[in-house]
Amino acid sequence: MPNYLGQLLVIDPKQTLDFLLNKYGRSQQTKVIEECMNIIKDQMEEEEEDCSDAGAGGTSSASNKELLIFLLLDEVFNRGDLDVGREFHPQLVELYCKYNKAKLLKFLSLAEAYSPG
Repeated sequence: MPNYLGQLLVIDPKQTLDFLLNKYGRSQQTKVIEECMNIIKDQMEEEEEDCSDAGAGGTSSASNKELLIFLLLDEVFNRGDLDVGREFHPQLVELYCKYNKAKLLKFLSLAEAYSPG
């Protein structure tokens, strides 16, 4: 699963998260999200190393990582349970600014965990 997580998130973030939560249990939601984030980060670091070994730049890999994390966290927010992934709210604000500005205001009005710092 870790090798395909990024591809699955791009194809259908909702179905991917549904599958993972059903497989590992909804009581483990925060742990599943954290694991997904770690897998995405690890995958992208490996790709960056491969690119640097081949002499290519790693900027697209960094933006891919950001996009995958955005897709994951956005789907968590779409589920309506704002307590899940609460520690990622500040990161999600930055990602909404970059990838979906229209949704930022809705998120800020509902997310109590975010406080501008």
